[in-house]
Amino acid sequence: MFPGSDTHAIVYSKTGLLWRVDVPQNPPAILYGDLSHHLIAQPHVEEGLLGLAFSPSFHSDGRLYLHYSAGEPRRSVLARFQATTSSLDLLSEQVV
Repeated sequence: MFPGSDTHAIVYSKTGLLWRVDVPQNPPAILYGDLSHHLIAQPHVEEGLLGLAFSPSFHSDGRLYLHYSAGEPRRSVLARFQATTSSLDLLSEQVV
């Protein structure tokens, strides 16, 4: 769930796609972000987009953290992105 929201959530897949869903209404999911080009090309079982966390101050700072597997060289990445409830700014990535 988005911080402070009872209706909107983010669902993500190992392949790097993030979807915004309206939980009680259940309309079609809306693409929130596509991180697939950041990910390792042929992930093993425990690689890909692995985790998501909102900043405790998301309403004021708009920060979202993603944990993913990248390639060339193969590595685990924790990155911070700027986001709103409607989109993820992939160009704002900062590796932490």
